[in-house]
Amino acid sequence: MCVSRLRVIRYCRSLQQLFVVMVILACFSTLLTYQIGTYLPWTETKGMRVENPRPPEADIPQRVGNSPRPRHQQVEDHHNHRHLSQALKSAQILTKLLQIEDQLMAVSNRRKVLVLGSNHSFLQEADTLRRYFNGNDLKMVAKIERPGVKSDLEKDISLSREWSMIWCLSHNCSSNILRHIYQVVNWIPALASQLMSPSKLCLAQTSLQNVLDEPSPYSFCMVLSDSKTLMQPPKYPSQTLQYAIKPAGSKLDDVEVTRLLHQKQLHLEKNTVVWTSPRGFLSLSNQSLALRLSVLVSSLSPLRIYLHPTGLRLGHQSHHKDYNTILTVRRAIIQEYGQKAATRWWLNLQQKLVALLLTTELENHTHNDSEACGCPRCSQLLDIDVIFTTDFQTIILQVSLPEFTPRHRDVLEDTVAMMTSVERVAMDIATVLDNVGQDVYLANQDCPGSYGVCLTDHDLVYLLDNKQEIRAPTQFLKIYPHIKSSQYAGVINNLRQFSIQSRSGSLHSLNGVELSTNDRQSRCHMTSDLHSLLTSMEKSYLNDRSDQGPVLETNINQRPGAPVQPPLQKAPTERRPEKIECSSDPRDAPYLSSITTFPEISLTPTFDPSHQTYHADVDYDTFLLRISARARSCKYEARIDTSFNATQMTNYTLGVGENLVHVTIVDPVHPQAWVVSTYTITIRRRTADFYLKKYSHSSQLLTCTLKQDCSLHYDPSQPCGLQSVTGKGQLWSTFIEMSRHLPQCGHLENKVWYVPCESCGRMASCHWKQARWQTSTCTTQFLSVPQVKKCLAGRKLLFIGDSTNRGILHYILERVNGSLTQWDKTHNLKIYRNINHNSTVLSFAYYPQFWLPVDHRPAFDKAVYQLIRSTMPLENSSNTVLVVGGVHWLGKHHLSLILQALNRERLTGITLVMKGLGAGFHQLVNGVRFAPMDEQRRLLSQEQETSDFAVQHGFGVVPTYNMTMARYKDFLQGKCACHFHKITEKYAAPTDDVPSYHVEGDINRWYSELVINQMCQHRSPD
Repeated sequence: MCVSRLRVIRYCRSLQQLFVVMVILACFSTLLTYQIGTYLPWTETKGMRVENPRPPEADIPQRVGNSPRPRHQQVEDHHNHRHLSQALKSAQILTKLLQIEDQLMAVSNRRKVLVLGSNHSFLQEADTLRRYFNGNDLKMVAKIERPGVKSDLEKDISLSREWSMIWCLSHNCSSNILRHIYQVVNWIPALASQLMSPSKLCLAQTSLQNVLDEPSPYSFCMVLSDSKTLMQPPKYPSQTLQYAIKPAGSKLDDVEVTRLLHQKQLHLEKNTVVWTSPRGFLSLSNQSLALRLSVLVSSLSPLRIYLHPTGLRLGHQSHHKDYNTILTVRRAIIQEYGQKAATRWWLNLQQKLVALLLTTELENHTHNDSEACGCPRCSQLLDIDVIFTTDFQTIILQVSLPEFTPRHRDVLEDTVAMMTSVERVAMDIATVLDNVGQDVYLANQDCPGSYGVCLTDHDLVYLLDNKQEIRAPTQFLKIYPHIKSSQYAGVINNLRQFSIQSRSGSLHSLNGVELSTNDRQSRCHMTSDLHSLLTSMEKSYLNDRSDQGPVLETNINQRPGAPVQPPLQKAPTERRPEKIECSSDPRDAPYLSSITTFPEISLTPTFDPSHQTYHADVDYDTFLLRISARARSCKYEARIDTSFNATQMTNYTLGVGENLVHVTIVDPVHPQAWVVSTYTITIRRRTADFYLKKYSHSSQLLTCTLKQDCSLHYDPSQPCGLQSVTGKGQLWSTFIEMSRHLPQCGHLENKVWYVPCESCGRMASCHWKQARWQTSTCTTQFLSVPQVKKCLAGRKLLFIGDSTNRGILHYILERVNGSLTQWDKTHNLKIYRNINHNSTVLSFAYYPQFWLPVDHRPAFDKAVYQLIRSTMPLENSSNTVLVVGGVHWLGKHHLSLILQALNRERLTGITLVMKGLGAGFHQLVNGVRFAPMDEQRRLLSQEQETSDFAVQHGFGVVPTYNMTMARYKDFLQGKCACHFHKITEKYAAPTDDVPSYHVEGDINRWYSELVINQMCQHRSPD
């Protein structure tokens, strides 16, 4: 018994010891899990709960034999596996980031800087740099590297690893210093070889005008060759032609802007750069605006750019002492040209810098791919001389290495601080990568290749340096990548799709040099590969207040899709009024002393007070004109419109084609000013394809699509600008042939504009008269004249709406009768009975009558009732058609009122058609309401909701908002910028005294034909 008890006691003690060991192991496992978890990025899940959890026993029967598991359990297993894979992937990325960060920290901890130059003259610049390096606890050594003589660095690459940073102050630095992935080097050879050559810089910008879709006619660049002879610039129709002349290597003060170009008088030398602008060059206070910018390219591939706000010098310093920063220049532009003009200037400046450097990156990968991937930590500080055209486009005159002098103290201090910034940021980057919503992998660890982003070591170095630079306490303004970098997606897309041919054949499409998936995994990425990821990461960084960095001004980095119009008005109210002398001679009463416009236009004949009739031509992108005039007599006033006060600068929208502007001289003494005389200016705005050759069916044109213009990006969910069509319909001739076999579109498809273009990178290269509104799977066929006549015979067509609906009515009148023998701009009720051999009646009621006081405007249901009563008798069948439509006012409640009125009149069986909303009111014009961007976006939803309601209640629908907004610049004359039709006179013979009329407007033609299709949808045309 005792022996048995002893064995039991020993056995129990063994169990106790085993239990203690198991507890210790459990605690150790928990501690280990916690320690590992601190290194993993994590996301807090708020409000997460599990409802009705299933007991484990419930799963047991399903796991026996081959019985399939329930669907929800399979999904749950899939999610668990995915989360586990995501956690493992995040841990791998973090581990790699920490490893590389340790390497970067080791390089930085050397605290030694090597400054290289090609001769003894660089030592003075090196002494200037020494102060700033010493201030950052860095020891600097200066050495001369002579051309053609192998330096110590060339003989032994390992010597470069003794330095934390290498600065090159000449064009001859050895390429050996670029070979180490962690080495910080202030030198990018590609920038010197491509941008510091006047001819290559000139060529690159000329090619970029197509990519950036700059307004035509383009500026023209030429560089004097050995013969010192000037090329003949294109012949521009504009009389505002100016030349900007910049001798090679000269100071910014040497930039000369002139209207005359005489080589002998100007003593032009070899490599002198001459830019020709058909619109002239921008000026401030009557002096040409030329700037020298300090730009830091901290990485070329992928791209990373900064602009220093105070690193700015101007030509003619004595005239511009107050313009010593980007901010002060911008304020001066606001004062002289207005807020929107300054925004346009800033956006165009950023875009030009980014586009030029993207092209340089592309060139570098095309011809020097080994070095392009060799130095991810190479940076370059540049001086960039720029000048601007009157439509605020940026022209880069020269790119050069900066001179390091005490004058550049702020720029040098911030550059050194940026390049020597050392902070632990790997954890922050890992967290952001885990939350950006993109699939991110390490390139060497099961990277899928076909999707997702596969980050190389180079990419991780880039992300670490980018985050450290954001944290650096400097004044640099970040240009790229930025939270608004989506504005460059179009530029990158254009560089991908189209070849930019140069005389040296050096610029090619990005697709031609794009590395294969395997190559990109093992080597490096270009900016285009990481653009989306970098933009998303910048937005995530913005949530951290410490990462926001310096901001130029609250409005300076506006959303790129915001409606920034071509050159906007000057702001005379913000300037000190000029002292204008007037005449007391009564003989001067009917004369003007001046007519002023912005942008400046050339009047023909040249202004002379004795001439009262003028004409002028402007380009397609000039659709808003500021105009003012002054009377010669002191007793009288000049008014652009008698409804506005004197001396007031007036905005005029310029539709495509002819626009009439009347300048009246009035006697303001009388209660209603008496008109003394009137000057008339006929301004013809050219079409978008004005400079193209005549369209030919045999031309090899590309098929492009357009959903919305990037200058009025009202739908952020959709791409803007021209997009290429791929596949069989890539050529326009093939697309037209394919469309003949497609079914007819209904009204529910999401249509876009299809247009033949020479290049999908430039809207001015497209033949817009050939554009078609359809989809890739259906087409729109127009009925023939006999079919339309038969469809409308015996029917009464009632139209209620504004002038856009009236334009459809006039189109149908001309379509049926062959010509328009009468028309008027009725704002009341009008009935047309002699149509289609007296077999068709059309009636129109104008709504809303916005010119009346609110309490005097007829209600909508009353207007419908008056229209019905005036067109009686009406059949309760498809022989009666009611069409309703308006620009911005139409909503569901209007359709409800129509249905109630028809029910009351027992007309519930008639055909109903709703024409949708339209583009308009997007310009600030005197006497017309203005619809800002948020309202333009709301209108998109309003049309969709109204269309859905209409379909539910039996209306045929013609959505027109997207159709007109995509081509909003194609409006015809009218203050609202909402009319896409225009009535013009035509004569059958020169001797005819009685004219007929014609309805112009390609867009009006399209939606009018769609309305006809809706009317005739259920009638079988022959």
